Amino acid sequence: MKSRIIASLIAAFACTYTTARVSGQVVQASAVIQNADPQKFVIGDWYDVSVQRQGVSLKTSGVLLQMTDDWLVLADVVTATQEKKTGTPVLMYLPYIGSSFRYTKVLVDNTKNYRWVPRNGMLVDRHTTHVEEKNKLIFPAGDQPKFGDQVLINYVRDGKPAKFGAEAKGEATEARFRELIKTVPFDDVLIVQSQLPLTAAELKLLKAK
Repeated sequence: MKSRIIASLIAAFACTYTTARVSGQVVQASAVIQNADPQKFVIGDWYDVSVQRQGVSLKTSGVLLQMTDDWLVLADVVTATQEKKTGTPVLMYLPYIGSSFRYTKVLVDNTKNYRWVPRNGMLVDRHTTHVEEKNKLIFPAGDQPKFGDQVLINYVRDGKPAKFGAEAKGEATEARFRELIKTVPFDDVLIVQSQLPLTAAELKLLKAK
């Protein structure tokens, strides 16, 4: 069983299924999906899902990139902003007039987030064809999921949610997958996550939209 699931995770990087899109369709699920028919999922659509293991539930969402009999791969771009106070050195600290030389700079950080979601024990909370433009640009049809410097495994331990981080630099080879999966009992896995910054070309795409 474990070897079959491992093979399915690896195959998620190589196999892409295409299905017909229904414009404007929104689907609400009412039951846990057990090895659901792949035709019910649409590559490029947005899914909000919950994963349930041993009484523990974890929610996530994203554009559907790939799927196998055992896994869905979801992805999205997360945009975070941070305000940084700066100004003209020395002058910005002068009493009374210093405020005239200070200003607030807004820093924007865009990150690609990938989630590997086990289909057994997964509930589709919402399915819609509406996808934000930034996600359409960064995750085109047929795009391959990637690993950043680290992979975060969300799982269940003693009936409670837990996390385990593993280094994942370099290519996502079969050997590296096998080593990663060994760290946690596979039946306890909720969601596997990884993130990485956008490339210069991808940032250019976002600025041009």
